[in-house]
Amino acid sequence: MIRHIYNCFKKGLFIAADSFAMLFEYPILLSYHAILLLSYSLVFIIAYNIVGYHTMLAPLANQFQVPDQNLLCAILPHVDGIVYISLLLSIFLNIFFRNYFDAALIKHVHNIIKNEPISMKKSIAYANHKLWHLIQWTIIVTGATITTYLISKIICSPITTLSIITPTTFIWSVITFFTLPIITLEQKTIFDSLQTSITHMARTFTKVCGGAFWIMLMYSLGMATLLLIEIIIPIPYLILLGLFLINGIISSVLIIFKTNMYELYPIMEHGPANHTPPDFTQF
Repeated sequence: MIRHIYNCFKKGLFIAADSFAMLFEYPILLSYHAILLLSYSLVFIIAYNIVGYHTMLAPLANQFQVPDQNLLCAILPHVDGIVYISLLLSIFLNIFFRNYFDAALIKHVHNIIKNEPISMKKSIAYANHKLWHLIQWTIIVTGATITTYLISKIICSPITTLSIITPTTFIWSVITFFTLPIITLEQKTIFDSLQTSITHMARTFTKVCGGAFWIMLMYSLGMATLLLIEIIIPIPYLILLGLFLINGIISSVLIIFKTNMYELYPIMEHGPANHTPPDFTQF
């Protein structure tokens, strides 16, 4: 039993390592999250000028504030709640952009695995065909995000918040791990996709843990390297660029890993005799 768990964990680690290798072999895959980060910046600028500190993007802000002077705040009647609607819209847009570009990236990785030619233009066009499903999923994720955020604000005790929010967030991440690849690559409803994601996760949990361990290890090494660079060369813009690069790489690798796990699921679970699984020991 222990040896089986170890082998599954190790296999997940190799798949994660291969996901890094795929990103470096196909650097165009990094473009999706580069565009995503730019869209985040745009939404942040607009949201700040309309509603003040964007609490979902700037969690260090102590309270919701509307700046005294900005470009657009004066045209919004605060008493009618439009400011808060604008805040919710900006949160929705952030989540939607992530789902949209992740779906395009998933399609691109899927075609690479299948040895089928594809371009960024075709991947984005494919994501457009999934637009309604992505909007539905974004609404669900936005609702879950806002609910979690409000609960954390209502509960004053940090210990109580930690004991409730952290497990809830972890469980949500686990059960929805495969949802976006399934929505993107299969013709299923959101509810069916969520059910399938739970089934996939239940059968590949140890492998996912192995991959998550490797990705977090690489993220920690990247941040440690960035901290060392900050000590040696204290240039703020260089550090900011490094943060964007590390976040872009890790976010891209996580989606590649999810797609690899999704594509390999039938092979790992059923192991057809006429199919040779990819070699993940190369890294």
